[in-house]
Amino acid sequence: MTNTESPQTQEPPSLPDLPSFRGYGPLVMAAFVFAFASYVTWGIVTMEVPESAATPGPKFYPTILVVLSYILVAMLVVSTIRKPSPGDEPRYVTPLGEYGGGARITPDSARRWSLTASIVIFIVFVLILEPVGWIISAALLFAGFSICMGHKKYLNAIAVGIIFSSAVQVAFSAGLGLNLPAGILGGIF
Repeated sequence: MTNTESPQTQEPPSLPDLPSFRGYGPLVMAAFVFAFASYVTWGIVTMEVPESAATPGPKFYPTILVVLSYILVAMLVVSTIRKPSPGDEPRYVTPLGEYGGGARITPDSARRWSLTASIVIFIVFVLILEPVGWIISAALLFAGFSICMGHKKYLNAIAVGIIFSSAVQVAFSAGLGLNLPAGILGGIF
């Protein structure tokens, strides 16, 4: 038997299947965090601390940051290897404001309001930080951002903002020996 097909109609040999790395994007983030943690670790190891440095010292906070970063890297790697994120099919999503299939896609007014309100809240925070103080201005900042992200319980957002800003104040004052602006609460703290 002879081959009746001409050489022009034969399909070219296909390329070998390459391994697919879809779903393993978090490993890239883990690599960046690992590189950052390694850089900070090198800085801690090579840091020269004077004998007069107070306890806990300048290595304390970076060490906490490094340990938490390595834990995050381990969690990202284990989670990604155990269950890669879905995304086998690449898809194109038209960016906001571009034309997609003849229809103009416009940003949602709620997202526009949220972004604008967040910018205004941050500007107000910067302006009132010195006169009002950290606790009140940061509480308003945290509560405002929470509400801009869609939180509907306003009193709860304000309460959490006050608790969080107070905790940060205590951590900076007692833990690090740094004073944040006291503002109108200066005589109390």
